[in-house]
Amino acid sequence: MSGASRLAALLRLWQLGPLTPVAETRSSRIYRCDSPQGPAALKLLTEAGAEERRGATALRHWQGHAAARLYAEAPGAMLLEWLPGPPLGDRVRTHGDAGTFPALAALIHRLHHAPSSLVPENPREGAAGAGGRQPPSDAATLAPLLPLQDMFAPLLTSQAAHLARPRAIARRLLSAPRPPVVLHGDLHHDNIIETPEGWRAIDPKGLIGDPGFEAANLFRNPVGRRDLALAPARIEALARALAPEEPGRPIAWAIALCGISQIWNAGTPHDDGIDAEMASALAAVLADVPKGQEWA
Repeated sequence: MSGASRLAALLRLWQLGPLTPVAETRSSRIYRCDSPQGPAALKLLTEAGAEERRGATALRHWQGHAAARLYAEAPGAMLLEWLPGPPLGDRVRTHGDAGTFPALAALIHRLHHAPSSLVPENPREGAAGAGGRQPPSDAATLAPLLPLQDMFAPLLTSQAAHLARPRAIARRLLSAPRPPVVLHGDLHHDNIIETPEGWRAIDPKGLIGDPGFEAANLFRNPVGRRDLALAPARIEALARALAPEEPGRPIAWAIALCGISQIWNAGTPHDDGIDAEMASALAAVLADVPKGQEWA
């Protein structure tokens, strides 16, 4: 089926109104449209965007609780709730972090405590087909979630000397996981929309594992405010807001993420040195926060 025929078929299937192009990336094309459920976003996946199907599984799990609703899914396409409002990144880039840390912690708590029948039982088994509970039968065709252990595999097996610290930290974290939850996996300021009903997340990657990982991307964001990301006081304040009793844990996860990101971004336009610089800044703070030494 040609692209035009496929699009026409989706318009009929989901009874969609006129399409307005919104964005085009390597992984998808996004249109705004009207649907029987209300204003919607039609997301068409490219071959490079096949992994985004896991995000649909996460959205089905949350059922609109602190995230955009998944209205429908078909092979290579998703129909999503259109969330009105600007991304949080716009505010933070202009005005800084003031007042955002408690709300970020609250958003993560809401995502991880969504009332749903998709309850993960084992971070490796629930998503990769080795045994955890799968989505309910009406969502049986949704893609399985990706375990953190699998996502970090390239870092865990890397022999690169410059990745020694994030590799060691990742191994310690993954060897002592907390009870697993469905993870957004790419929660940063531009994937959080400030809607009239409160902050809600978009574009999840669809992971499963230790809840401490969820905030890792927040430390090195928003894009365009490297000065904020690298500030020691900001790193510590964010960590304490996210995990008051154990602020070292989210920092440790952020260091591990910087390690795997260096592998992903090597040789690409995203290889600008921020991951290595960020890992060093995080490590300096990790050594000084309560319970940070056990991960350092």
